[in-house]
Amino acid sequence: MNADTYKRAAAAKALDCVETGMRLGLGTGTTAEIFLELLAERIQAGLQITGTATSRRTEEKAQALGILLDDVDNLAPLDLVTRRGRLRRRIWWLP
Repeated sequence: MNADTYKRAAAAKALDCVETGMRLGLGTGTTAEIFLELLAERIQAGLQITGTATSRRTEEKAQALGILLDDVDNLAPLDLVTRRGRLRRRIWWLP
């Protein structure tokens, strides 16, 4: 297996944790981009989530894919965040 295969598997595993109504922190990087693509497919199939992007790059890609975004201050606490390849659940935002 190559690196892209592992990244796709990691993104798919993270997506398994996502349920309707969740507030997601959308990370940045190649695995996060794969996650966004897979997430967009689930949204098109009826999943309802709201995300907040960690970067302008992620924000632009999420918007292009039709993923609903809001400011992190309006979503805290977040239910799921991907960060540096690790999955984090129930992240509290402290300004």
